[in-house]
Amino acid sequence: IQHHTNVVANDPKVRQRWAYAYDFRDYGIDPQIMYDGAVANMRRCTFDIWNIQLMQTAGGLTPDGRMLAPGDNYVKLFIAQVPEDMPDRLPVYRVVDGVFNYENGPHHIQLYPGDFDLLE
Repeated sequence: IQHHTNVVANDPKVRQRWAYAYDFRDYGIDPQIMYDGAVANMRRCTFDIWNIQLMQTAGGLTPDGRMLAPGDNYVKLFIAQVPEDMPDRLPVYRVVDGVFNYENGPHHIQLYPGDFDLLE
């Protein structure tokens, strides 16, 4: 890793320069019909993330054994969720990963709730 944010550093200049930035947009409640016919009130939102620095790489294997070509970057996005009416509850964590090539940018990737895996 050549460019990153040190998770234990608390230097405002470092955070400003290297921290990931995002824009969150809340579109309110969107009732969803579940597989059993019940209705779940899910919040519909979008967010854009930027300031992720892709680097030229030599390729290799991902932690789960996928082959990466030269220029490929393996990126993971983690999200923590809590119920709106219980914000002090322990969060549920979800993750999505993807491979993005340094040479094929810029990237705009659209993700959906089903793309995220639950971390247990």
